[in-house]
Amino acid sequence: MRSLKKSTLIGLVIGDGLVVLAITLFGFESHNQSLTGLRWMSTFLPVVLAWGLIAPWFGLYQPQVVNRPWQVWRILPTLILATPLAVFLRSLWLGRPIIWVFALVLGGILMLAFFIWRLIWAFASGRQG
Repeated sequence: MRSLKKSTLIGLVIGDGLVVLAITLFGFESHNQSLTGLRWMSTFLPVVLAWGLIAPWFGLYQPQVVNRPWQVWRILPTLILATPLAVFLRSLWLGRPIIWVFALVLGGILMLAFFIWRLIWAFASGRQG
């Protein structure tokens, strides 16, 4: 099994992180929460950590997956596992109970955003290679 070039892997990791950052900031802004403090990190860091731990297990950093648009289905099981983990870590951080509606909304929005981002990546890398 081939592995990604280091520059490609870095690009994917940065892109994934930017997707999570954009969704986090969008969520805070849509709820009229201040972005000047670091409270948004209580969502961003657990989601990035959970995604980073789960995504490799579903091949989301393997060339035979990331370069093929039809492989984006792998995002679904990744987020089915990563979202509850992220929400659990967030609840520990904040010392508050888990809000499952938040988990469902977060997971759905992340799903849409990751599908779009990874499809763009797959089509772009498919044309290059």
